[in-house]
Amino acid sequence: MELDDLKHKIKKELEQPSANLEKLAFEKALHTPTKSILGKIKKSMILEFILNIICIAGFAYFAYTTEYKGLAIYLWTFVVVGLVFLFILRKLYQQLLDVEQTTGSILKTRLEQLYMLLRKFVKHYFQITMALIPICLIYSFALGYYDEQYQPSTNSTTSNSVEPYIVIAITLAYITGFTLFIYYFTKWYLRKLYGKHLDNLKNLLDELNEN
Repeated sequence: MELDDLKHKIKKELEQPSANLEKLAFEKALHTPTKSILGKIKKSMILEFILNIICIAGFAYFAYTTEYKGLAIYLWTFVVVGLVFLFILRKLYQQLLDVEQTTGSILKTRLEQLYMLLRKFVKHYFQITMALIPICLIYSFALGYYDEQYQPSTNSTTSNSVEPYIVIAITLAYITGFTLFIYYFTKWYLRKLYGKHLDNLKNLLDELNEN
């Protein structure tokens, strides 16, 4: 009886390393592409950090040095918006680092959460950018009117000689061109920074769900 128990125990011990090795192999196979995808997303976020900081610094500099109060208010507003965006991006980046350091069976769950979070982030990024277009245009025209009323330029007589329909045509052309440019640029920008990596992450999760 003791001999049979000993044989059973030895057999169980021999089978155990095999199961552990298979589990480790699976985790390694999962972690390798995950590291690659998350690393690329991390680089995109770092680039976004740098670009945002450059924009904030540029807006702050011109807001501080401009003689036009309306333009200064407009630029300081975007400095505040940029700082809020930096805070959101930092929180998202921290969550990305947490997932990158995760191993084992929980990694798949964390990846799914990260995918949904990034997908929502990109979606809201695009929606907010589009929503800011009419707000920025109205805001800029209002502040421009303020500057014209309280800080009239020396060449105001020249500007008054322009026909109203020309002013309207130029304004409509500017609004249309500006809107189309922001729309297509934002789509390209988000696709370049996050879109392809999100597709790769989705494909990885689909493969894991099939196993």
